Amino acid sequence: VNGQNYHANEFKLHTSKDGLSHNFVTAIEQDDQGYIWISTDVGLNRFDGHSFSNYSNNTEPLMLASGIIRNLKLFGKDELGVISRSGFQIINTKDFSVKDYFIPDSTAFSSLRNTAWDAIALPDQSIALTTTSGFYLFNKNKQLTFRHDAYSINDVGKKRIFFGRYMLSLNDRDLLVFVEENAIAHFDTKTN
Repeated sequence: VNGQNYHANEFKLHTSKDGLSHNFVTAIEQDDQGYIWISTDVGLNRFDGHSFSNYSNNTEPLMLASGIIRNLKLFGKDELGVISRSGFQIINTKDFSVKDYFIPDSTAFSSLRNTAWDAIALPDQSIALTTTSGFYLFNKNKQLTFRHDAYSINDVGKKRIFFGRYMLSLNDRDLLVFVEENAIAHFDTKTN
């Protein structure tokens, strides 16, 4: 089968010159209203087909935890998950309200504890979250109900802090979690 050849002039290229916050794009999602959300290393962008609206950390109207965004995921009607270097948030794409999912930690380790890698919504509306330092489960009221800290502040400088990465939901109960550099963990959401 012969593939079709496309030429660069058949595509419209959008860059920071056109209003994108940065040219290093980390993820793209489309919301229920048709807007395209684009995450970068320096903020979040909403594209309406003609122009970009830019959002960075701690600025109105969208209070992002960090401008360094790893990934975007759709979580439900008008809900966009933002996985960033400073935590996980779900943004309502209609009214810009934000639900924060942060791991409590009052030490200097808090930044690593909250460096989010992946998040999955479970059937009971709870959220499973992996970070650089562990695996966490929040109930539908955003309360932390399960905590696995794989590292602590005492490990800094002694170990490579590189825990949770991506997750795969196998069914309504079982998650596979890519952990460390060469392992997969199984998590049973019914028995923790």
